[in-house]
Amino acid sequence: MFTAGSLVGTLVAAARGLPGPHTTAAATALVAAGQLVVALAPGLVLAGLAVAGLGWSVLLGAVIARLQQARPDMLGRVMAVFAVVLLGAMVVSGPLAGWLAATAGASAPFLFGAATAALTAGVLTAGSREAGTPTAGEHTAGTGRDARRPPTGGSR
Repeated sequence: MFTAGSLVGTLVAAARGLPGPHTTAAATALVAAGQLVVALAPGLVLAGLAVAGLGWSVLLGAVIARLQQARPDMLGRVMAVFAVVLLGAMVVSGPLAGWLAATAGASAPFLFGAATAALTAGVLTAGSREAGTPTAGEHTAGTGRDARRPPTGGSR
């Protein structure tokens, strides 16, 4: 079901186009909701996995799209750091989830994941509001350029 949710999430993300600054927070909140359902409602595990899968695929696509907006001379480095962080998190989270399940029960890793994802979604939401980040497709008034990208030389 996680895969089915991921497929739906990928199709939704593709249909929406370039993600806005709130997409990562919303997708992270979906991951949290899905994990919470898996942890607290044993009868709805498949639904929870579908929701978490949908959120994960939208989140991953949004993060990669945002990372690809890095300066061209930094793009390789930015994507390499992303890969190291993603793989490094898996190396740490696997044993942690196993330890949590062994000591606190099978639902504990999902509760922990839901809590950390919800906290992350809150931080992302607060950060984008504080920074006044423009939404997807918003342009800087009168310049005709996308407000999310820095100017690329020439006259302003």
